[in-house]
Amino acid sequence: MNPQETIPLWLAKADDSLEAARDLLATGHASVAASRAYYAMFYAASAALCDQQKQFTKHAAVLSEFNPGRS
Repeated sequence: MNPQETIPLWLAKADDSLEAARDLLATGHASVAASRAYYAMFYAASAALCDQQKQFTKHAAVLSEFNPGRS
């Protein structure tokens, strides 16, 4: 897939995860909400990197790309 097709998919996943995080937090599931919030960030970061023609499958690679020198 090209970035124009992939970016909206990543962003949709980020939106879904963020909505789930809010719902979970509202029902008293803070630790699971934090996990969903993390995934929302990961998906949004993946979309941003995809816009720069960079794609990674591992979380550590995405984090490293945003914070060089620390992984």
